[in-house]
Amino acid sequence: LAGIQSVTEIMELTSAVDDPIDGLNPKRVEGHVSFNDVHFKYENNVTVIENVSIDIQAGQTLALVGPTGAGKSTLTGLVARFYDPNHGSLKIDHVDARQYSLRSLRRSVSMVLQDVFLFYGTVLDNIRFSKPSASDAEIIQAAKMARAHDFIMEFPDGYDTPVGERGATLSGGQKQRLSIARIFLNNPPVLILDEATSALDMASEKAVQEALERLM
Repeated sequence: LAGIQSVTEIMELTSAVDDPIDGLNPKRVEGHVSFNDVHFKYENNVTVIENVSIDIQAGQTLALVGPTGAGKSTLTGLVARFYDPNHGSLKIDHVDARQYSLRSLRRSVSMVLQDVFLFYGTVLDNIRFSKPSASDAEIIQAAKMARAHDFIMEFPDGYDTPVGERGATLSGGQKQRLSIARIFLNNPPVLILDEATSALDMASEKAVQEALERLM
């Protein structure tokens, strides 16, 4: 009964943002992202972002540097519409992000985070997550580009090796490279890196940095 109650609570959660019924659904966006006088505060009423205006051209790389709590991760969450600005607008290709369907918008944005989430299943399943229609050959190519293929082939069952709950059987660097392989497979126009290598040792960080440079 306790388990059923927990599942029911999750199923009854509502999205923090609205998904427009007739939202725009472009096949691909160019990737021009602009923040226009953006303000945002969480439910505790503490303002995190105020009067932020940033223009990021397609193909441009922007680095955000600041202390913990400055709002860096909040800005990246706004791009993926995990939440919306309280004031101002976020535009992608000169169109307000709220006009896109959530599926279309999030298909155009990929994130490499400090904490990678892998699902219970095989290596192949976890890479294919970003593009369910991908062939095995496409997945292997993506893994090679992400510098993951070699360590995958060292596993007893290669790409059919189970990774365990949340990738428990893998190291931090291996999990990061699987997440990067997902992105190579999806090839999105907007790429967000949120402290993607901060929890890795030097050897793993070097391998992940090389994969990220190739991806960008």
